[in-house]
Amino acid sequence: MVNAESLRSYLRLPPDDPEPMDGYLSAALAKARSAGIPHFENNGLYDQFLLQFAGLLYEARSMDPNAADPAKVQMLINSFVLPLRYTAAEVSEE
Repeated sequence: MVNAESLRSYLRLPPDDPEPMDGYLSAALAKARSAGIPHFENNGLYDQFLLQFAGLLYEARSMDPNAADPAKVQMLINSFVLPLRYTAAEVSEE
């Protein structure tokens, strides 16, 4: 399960870094939902998507809400959305 501590570790930030990670994780969860990806428990691909998307947002932090590179965002979404939707379909069939 992805949390603020695992995001800090993924980004190789010290544990005492004051940057609030919860906002980046909330945005990644919202992006997953808007892309049609359901919430998964214990799914490495889903966790990786959340970490990578939250990391992208962290790296693009600034006063400009559109600072994230649109091409990187789209590439990340394309890499994860179809496999995760397929996984969701498989789970719902069981």
